Amino acid sequence: MVLSPVMVVGGLGFIGAHICALMAEKGFQVISYDVKSPPHSSGEGGGANESIQYVQGDVLDQGALVDEVRRLNVAGIIDTVATGDETAARKDPAWAIHLNVQSTLNVLEAARLNKIQRLVYLSTAGVYGKRQDSTPAREDDPITWRKTIYHPSHYMGEVVVEMYREVFELDARILRPLSVYGPAASLGDGEGLEAKFLFFGGWLENALKGNEVEVKGADTLSDITYVKDTARAVEMAYSSEPVRHTLFNISSGTLFSYRQVAETIRKHLPSARFRFVAGVQENPLRPTQGPLDISRAKEELRFIPQYGLDQGLGESIHWLRKKKTLSKGV
Repeated sequence: MVLSPVMVVGGLGFIGAHICALMAEKGFQVISYDVKSPPHSSGEGGGANESIQYVQGDVLDQGALVDEVRRLNVAGIIDTVATGDETAARKDPAWAIHLNVQSTLNVLEAARLNKIQRLVYLSTAGVYGKRQDSTPAREDDPITWRKTIYHPSHYMGEVVVEMYREVFELDARILRPLSVYGPAASLGDGEGLEAKFLFFGGWLENALKGNEVEVKGADTLSDITYVKDTARAVEMAYSSEPVRHTLFNISSGTLFSYRQVAETIRKHLPSARFRFVAGVQENPLRPTQGPLDISRAKEELRFIPQYGLDQGLGESIHWLRKKKTLSKGV
């Protein structure tokens, strides 16, 4: 069954733009639905990638979303909308919860009222909360989002998705990605699209400027995932049938230390200078956890991460060095 066209809600966000690019490459008719206007677009159907149809709209306007899904004869929806992160959520918790939950409800209503064949919802692996060791987190592990707003508001979205799946028999799949990084998606010139470099963004910025970088908590471990792998997992979750489960962890499935990340950066940027401070860094805004157990995604979706740390960081650094804002000689 060909589930096309597919609407990516939040299609100009960091992950959403990569999903749009990959789905278009795979031959899907892709509709990017986003509150932002597409790069250098003169209107609907135009924009930085002519194989993607851009529709500007607010996911919080339920009526408009329902109408657009009907008008465009959408077969399936991928929902990527969420507030930025825990820091943003703490600045305006009411707005963060409203956006994360109401947007999901609006997407589900658009799916229900238009008899959408499939929906993929992007949650977060942060719902597993602070873990005591590096035992891989499984999908059936307890939800323990201690002292955060971003993670439980995502889980509220999961609950609403499950409600619609059970009550209205909506074919919905939920993904829990973890610590996604990488350059902006390639949609024409890509100007205005997002990139994300997690805890090492400041390291890259300073290393590219020739500054020595202090890496505190060099023994800290993190499971980080290159964005193109995350996009592939979403496409596989959307395309796979049948599946026994509807909830999947998505990540590299491997723990890397801050030291390993810095040394890999130096491999691709030999001029980078790092000074390591031993120890483990605690971040109260970001729960500490082991790697994700991705065996379910491997078995049912056939998802195998393609980008190791070396290739992911290599592509990221190449992209950064090409940016016009960088100084000469970098």
